[in-house]
Amino acid sequence: MEKVFKDNNTEIEFQSNLSRLLSHKVNHNFQDASGWTVMHYAALLGSQELVVLFIRLGGKVKSDNTVPLKAVKKFSPMLKNLPKLTENLKEETLLNKIEILTSQIKRDFLFEK
Repeated sequence: MEKVFKDNNTEIEFQSNLSRLLSHKVNHNFQDASGWTVMHYAALLGSQELVVLFIRLGGKVKSDNTVPLKAVKKFSPMLKNLPKLTENLKEETLLNKIEILTSQIKRDFLFEK
């Protein structure tokens, strides 16, 4: 996932590859060692389109795991992207789920500091 965060071209490539993977029924709720799913990473990227897609596919917005300190330090600068997830979004159900997701991400980051 590290390459995803380097530039916009890589993000577009990531989104394209992710769409192909999802079309092949890949488990989008798979959690990495940090307990995060691809939706958590999409949220840190500020990709409303991907987060909404994962929610509509039944993606889990909550994780019971704690983010390791190493990941917190690495991804903390990306917290600034979280407000992008609700820009111009009017569907209340999606807004509620995104709020749960972003609250959890913020909590995970604050808890580890």
